[in-house]
Amino acid sequence: MKESLNAEVKHFITPVHGIREEQNPSFTSTKSSPPQIEESSSECLLLLSKFQYGRKEAAEGKGRVGSNMWNVLGEFYRTTGINGITNASRATHPFRIFVWWFITAVATAATVYGIIQVVMEYLDYSVSTTVSVIVPEYLTFPAVTVCNLSPFPCSSVVAFNGGADLAKILGCDNPVVNGSSNTTSKPSGKNFANDRVTVNTYLYRLARLTPEEKAAIMQDRDEFIRTCTYEGVDCTSYFLPYVNTTYGTCYSFNLILNNDSDPLAGSRKTVFTGKPYGLELELYLNASEWPSSVLSSEGGVRVVIHRHDSLPSPEETGFDARAGSATNVALRQVQTYDCRLKVKVSRLAYPYEHDCYSSWEKCGYYPSNSDIISYDVQVSPSVTEEQTHT
Repeated sequence: MKESLNAEVKHFITPVHGIREEQNPSFTSTKSSPPQIEESSSECLLLLSKFQYGRKEAAEGKGRVGSNMWNVLGEFYRTTGINGITNASRATHPFRIFVWWFITAVATAATVYGIIQVVMEYLDYSVSTTVSVIVPEYLTFPAVTVCNLSPFPCSSVVAFNGGADLAKILGCDNPVVNGSSNTTSKPSGKNFANDRVTVNTYLYRLARLTPEEKAAIMQDRDEFIRTCTYEGVDCTSYFLPYVNTTYGTCYSFNLILNNDSDPLAGSRKTVFTGKPYGLELELYLNASEWPSSVLSSEGGVRVVIHRHDSLPSPEETGFDARAGSATNVALRQVQTYDCRLKVKVSRLAYPYEHDCYSSWEKCGYYPSNSDIISYDVQVSPSVTEEQTHT
């Protein structure tokens, strides 16, 4: 009975170790059987326990990963520097938790919106232009030209040989003007001033006079300009005669062409404002000697303020100052630059795009005529008027 039991146990154990042994029913050794049974059983149980432990360890590993993530989030929830989240973790009432989370969400949305705006503004590649206004320490004093609206005194016109027609146009044949009568009122020049034919006749007759004839009948500088002071210094001798077709002889101060008589012509600077630091003129107009002006119904002088390096244009610029009155003039100097000569423009490269072209070929347009002569604004109206009347 024992032998058969041992044979059955051995037959059961040997397949585990992979040992092929022949079952011998006649094997009767009973001394070595118990140790073999105990060793084989322990090894089998060890393998089973390792297998079970491996499965349990794998399951526990997955659980530890999930629990570690929640632990990290929980620790961040309790110890973060974001006040809204920290206060929500300490709050016990659900409403308070909701409020803190709502505030945190709003703040987060505002932060994200601000970041998006900054990024979009950066991607727009906007350019800021800065314009600096510089106040100069001094200003260049301009040239001043004065013209008598009645350039010819009647006594000179009447005495001039061949000036009868000019005297008639100017109204010098009036007895009051010639001084032969003191009872008749001085005629006004409104009829002459409003008569285009008279004005054209006067200009035509004036243009036919030679420079010598004009100089013979024009008013003398010392008689016309009684006093002149510039910043308190006498400047009566610093006027340059300038012959104008319409106004006869005009006198210019601070004109650069007068360097021979005026060493400071064109280089005068002004620092202070006000009457004492400017130019003061006292001009003499003898109403009994001068006819009513063909050019103005009021009479007086024509004042032109212009650049010191350019000739005046009394017909287009300037203003009239009445006789027997004091006129104050305040000036403001405006300096402009030609962008082709004075301003340097540099454009940024990509991605800063612009709609400017460096040549005509790129834009698809071509100048109609590159030799077109441009007229100055002060001269073009006169050219147009003359063409209209001819």
